Amino acid sequence: MTYNIGRQGVLRLVLHGGEKTTISDQFVQAPYHIQRAIHCDETIQDMAHLYMMSSSGGILGGDSHTVQVTLKDKARARLMTQGATRIYDTGDATASQSMSVTLEPYSYMEFLPDVTIPYKNSRYTQSVDISCHRSATLLYAEMVSPGRRASGETFQYTSYESAVSAKDDTGAWRLYDAAKIEPDLRNVSEYGIMGSYDTVCTVYVLMPPDMVPDICSDINETVQKRDDFLGGASIARNNTGIVVRMLANKTETIQSALCGVVRILRRYTFGV
Repeated sequence: MTYNIGRQGVLRLVLHGGEKTTISDQFVQAPYHIQRAIHCDETIQDMAHLYMMSSSGGILGGDSHTVQVTLKDKARARLMTQGATRIYDTGDATASQSMSVTLEPYSYMEFLPDVTIPYKNSRYTQSVDISCHRSATLLYAEMVSPGRRASGETFQYTSYESAVSAKDDTGAWRLYDAAKIEPDLRNVSEYGIMGSYDTVCTVYVLMPPDMVPDICSDINETVQKRDDFLGGASIARNNTGIVVRMLANKTETIQSALCGVVRILRRYTFGV
């Protein structure tokens, strides 16, 4: 069956720092919507908390969405989604999303989308392009479930593809990471891939290079204390960032571990 449905959703967001981080410019095109900035963190009072919202129940075949976020003037923000991203049966088509994130000097961002759930027979590709000044700090996480477990759709999607690239403000590479999961072509439960686990999360952390070794050490010490999932952190070349991999059988387990990573980063960045 061929699907002719397709939307080109757009979200462009510019945040400026100051006494409180605020939205200085925004543009949305259905199905996207952005919640107004709220300041609810007593420990980092100028940080803006925002939710990316969608009027659609999920992403369909032929959809091509674009998200662009820029932080200026030492802005601090935590950006989340309103819920899980559902990739519906795309038929012979492919759903796609491209994201661009720019952090100017001394800005700080936690970009924490909820879990992505690829439905049976879905195809999805995503690219994330990051420009992060060497004095800025970014934490970005991607979490992918095996599908709708309650419907018995574990690893019945066709393909999930993601590529994350990060450069500094001069255009020099900080890291590049790509993954492609095609359950019909290769058993993801094999040893050395996902083994007995079915949910994967990758966390990308960019910060000033002098902070990298200590933060990576603390992340590894924290995740290795847990016995309900498998995880570890590694340092990108020239201390330009950290990549954290986590495997579990419950999204709640990974979300809990992810909160631990955020706490470590905040402690080094803000002393809280």
